[in-house]
Amino acid sequence: MEYDKLKLIQERAEDLLHTLKEDENISAHINAFYILMGLTMASIAFIYIRSDISLRLLIYLLLLIGVIAYHRIRMKTALKENTRLAEYKNENTETKDEHISGLLKYLSSGINVKKTRAETVRTGFMVVFPVFLLLLSEIFFYPFDLTQFIILIVVAFTLGAGFWYVYFTESIKMYEMDKEEVDALLTRLNLE
Repeated sequence: MEYDKLKLIQERAEDLLHTLKEDENISAHINAFYILMGLTMASIAFIYIRSDISLRLLIYLLLLIGVIAYHRIRMKTALKENTRLAEYKNENTETKDEHISGLLKYLSSGINVKKTRAETVRTGFMVVFPVFLLLLSEIFFYPFDLTQFIILIVVAFTLGAGFWYVYFTESIKMYEMDKEEVDALLTRLNLE
């Protein structure tokens, strides 16, 4: 009877691992994010060439650098743990329980990597997209006074950040639910 439970847990874990490896959804978002970063950098360069350096351009540039640093730091941390836990395949486990436990820990870490990637890309879009909108308004509607600029900032960040927050919420919730399921399987395995 215990062997059947182990087999069911292992089959579910392997099914989730296969689904996780086949999930290419976030890769498309990352590519779109890199394109948006490139367009934003090109817009900054265009405005710099047209009107020389300004404090706004420096702030935009610092925001972009901050987003890139945030993404790299969070991903490096998540990937380090995932790489460490991937060694479960190479370890000589004495029992099937230990092997399945290693698989579940690796799977939980893999889901955490996907969730972290989705969260950092969401944050990136929430910052970079409004900056890109501000740059476009500066390219096409410049000059504007301080009141118009403040209104543009509020509208760009409200619409841009709000949209991307809602857009990524569903996929992040799916990763959280998968992680909770794997953690529940791990708890169940450890209790038996």
